[in-house]
Parts: sequence; C-alpha cells; structure tokens
Amino acid sequence: MCLDTSLQNKADDLNAIALVEEKLSNYINEFKDKSVLEDAANYHFNTGGSRTRARLTFLFAKNLGLSTEDSLVISCAPELFHNASLIHDDLQDSDDLRRGQEAVWKMFNTKVAICVGDFLISAAYACIADLSSSISKSTLIKHVHIKISELIQGQLLDIRQSEDQTLDDIDIYENIAARKTGPLFSLALTLPLIAKGYTESVPLAETVFAHYSIAYQIFDDICDYETDQSKLGINSGVNIITLFQEKKIPKPRLKAVHTALNHLDLARGRINGLPKVCQKIIHYETILLENDIKKFSSNQD
Repeated sequence: MCLDTSLQNKADDLNAIALVEEKLSNYINEFKDKSVLEDAANYHFNTGGSRTRARLTFLFAKNLGLSTEDSLVISCAPELFHNASLIHDDLQDSDDLRRGQEAVWKMFNTKVAICVGDFLISAAYACIADLSSSISKSTLIKHVHIKISELIQGQLLDIRQSEDQTLDDIDIYENIAARKTGPLFSLALTLPLIAKGYTESVPLAETVFAHYSIAYQIFDDICDYETDQSKLGINSGVNIITLFQEKKIPKPRLKAVHTALNHLDLARGRINGLPKVCQKIIHYETILLENDIKKFSSNQD
C-alpha cells in the first residue's frame, strides 16, 4: 500500500535530517584534539534548530540527480553558513538566549563566539571542496561569495535601521528581509542547480526564494513580536508588526499575516520554469509555511 504523499514527504524529511546531522557532526568534529572551538560549536548545534536549509538542499540535490554523498555534502554548506550567522547575530544583538538556552557568546564569551562563527563559515567552504571532481567548484564558490555578501549587506541594513529606529517603509523592510534571509534559502536550490548545470534557472530560483524568505521572516517577526517589544533601542530589532503599528495600520498582526501569505502566493506563482522536481518541493514547502502561519495566528486570536 502506498503512503499518503504528505506522510511520504515527512518520512523523506526525517531521513534527510538524520543523514545531514551526521555529516554536519563530521565537519564540526574533524580534529583529533578536542578544544573549546568544537565544544562551543557542538553546544550551539545541540540547542536544536529545524535544519530547514540543509533539508531543502538535500532534497533539491538528490531529486536533481546528485549522488547521495554529494547531496549530503552540499546540504551542509547553507546550514553551516546559517548557524554561523546565528552565533554572530546573537552577539551583535546582545541576545542572551538561542532556542531557550544561553547563546554561545553568553555561555562561553564574545571572543569564542566570533571564532566559532568564523570556523563554521570556513567549514562551509570545505563542504564545497569535498564535492565530486566533476562538479565546478570554482563556480559554486564564486556564487556562494555573492550570496554571502548579500546576506552581510542585509545584516548591516538591519543593524542601521535598529540603531536609528526610523524604519517606516514596508519596501525597505522587505528589502532587508530578502537580503538577510533570502541568500541562504536560495542557496538551498541554486547550489544543486549550478552543480547539475542548470545555471540558467538560478535567477528564477533566487526570485522565488526572495518571496519565500520575506514570508519566512514575517512569520518569525509574528512569533517574536512580544519578545521584541520587551526590548529597547537596537536590541528590539526590526519587526513588521511594529512597523505597521507606527504607520497606524489597523490590526497590524493580521496585516502582517496577509503580507506573508501574499509573498507565498508570489513564490508559488514564479516556480514555472524551474525543473519539475524543484517545483513540487517548493510548492510543498510554501504550503507547510502557510499552514504554520495560519495555525499560529489563529492561536493568537
């Protein structure tokens, strides 16, 4: 008897995450002599996380025809970059907690946190070096540099807006969200596309994930709104609900929900032109996020 499609997707996801976790551990614990560097890296990863970027990369890579080993290796790169950014973000934002536990900089110290983040960035490039010789690694590395540069620019824009506390334009907010969140999500698809020679599909993939990432960031803002409101100044960050409140928009939380759902619709509307297997994965992921947004919002009413 065939599994229901949704159940099969969940089974594939769990299998992908388990395989990726093991591979990530190999990159983090590659030295014979244990040190505070590995202790802090393992501490951070043991706090949890959905591994969404790694899972997506693996699914895209495997369905596009990469070998299981190459799919695992390439999936670790966006996840390592992502966790490096989290460690550095917590330090920049002075956030004491990450996933309910002390952030790396709080548990160890600020200097260790900087070093651990740098270590994970370096490990991400090692992933690309470990891919099969038939894959154009120089093209992948150049592409990664471009996307990480966009992420850094987005982070700087976010810091500037947090410091000034002057954000009053939804377009600026969405630009920051697309630059901060979009690059690593887009890498989940663009790295496998480039590895398999589908370079002409890269711009479209980036557009799709720009919309997906804005929706993802809005959902994060909705979930974090009360926590963000309890902070002052730069520590309060940029939150779309606060932005809508300042613009005197009625029911700002509901407006945020509708904005997120609209971007998911835009993401789904742009998938034509991508390889069919990628379209199916993206459609499934947008529906998952849409359901999460609706479920969380209904529980807040």
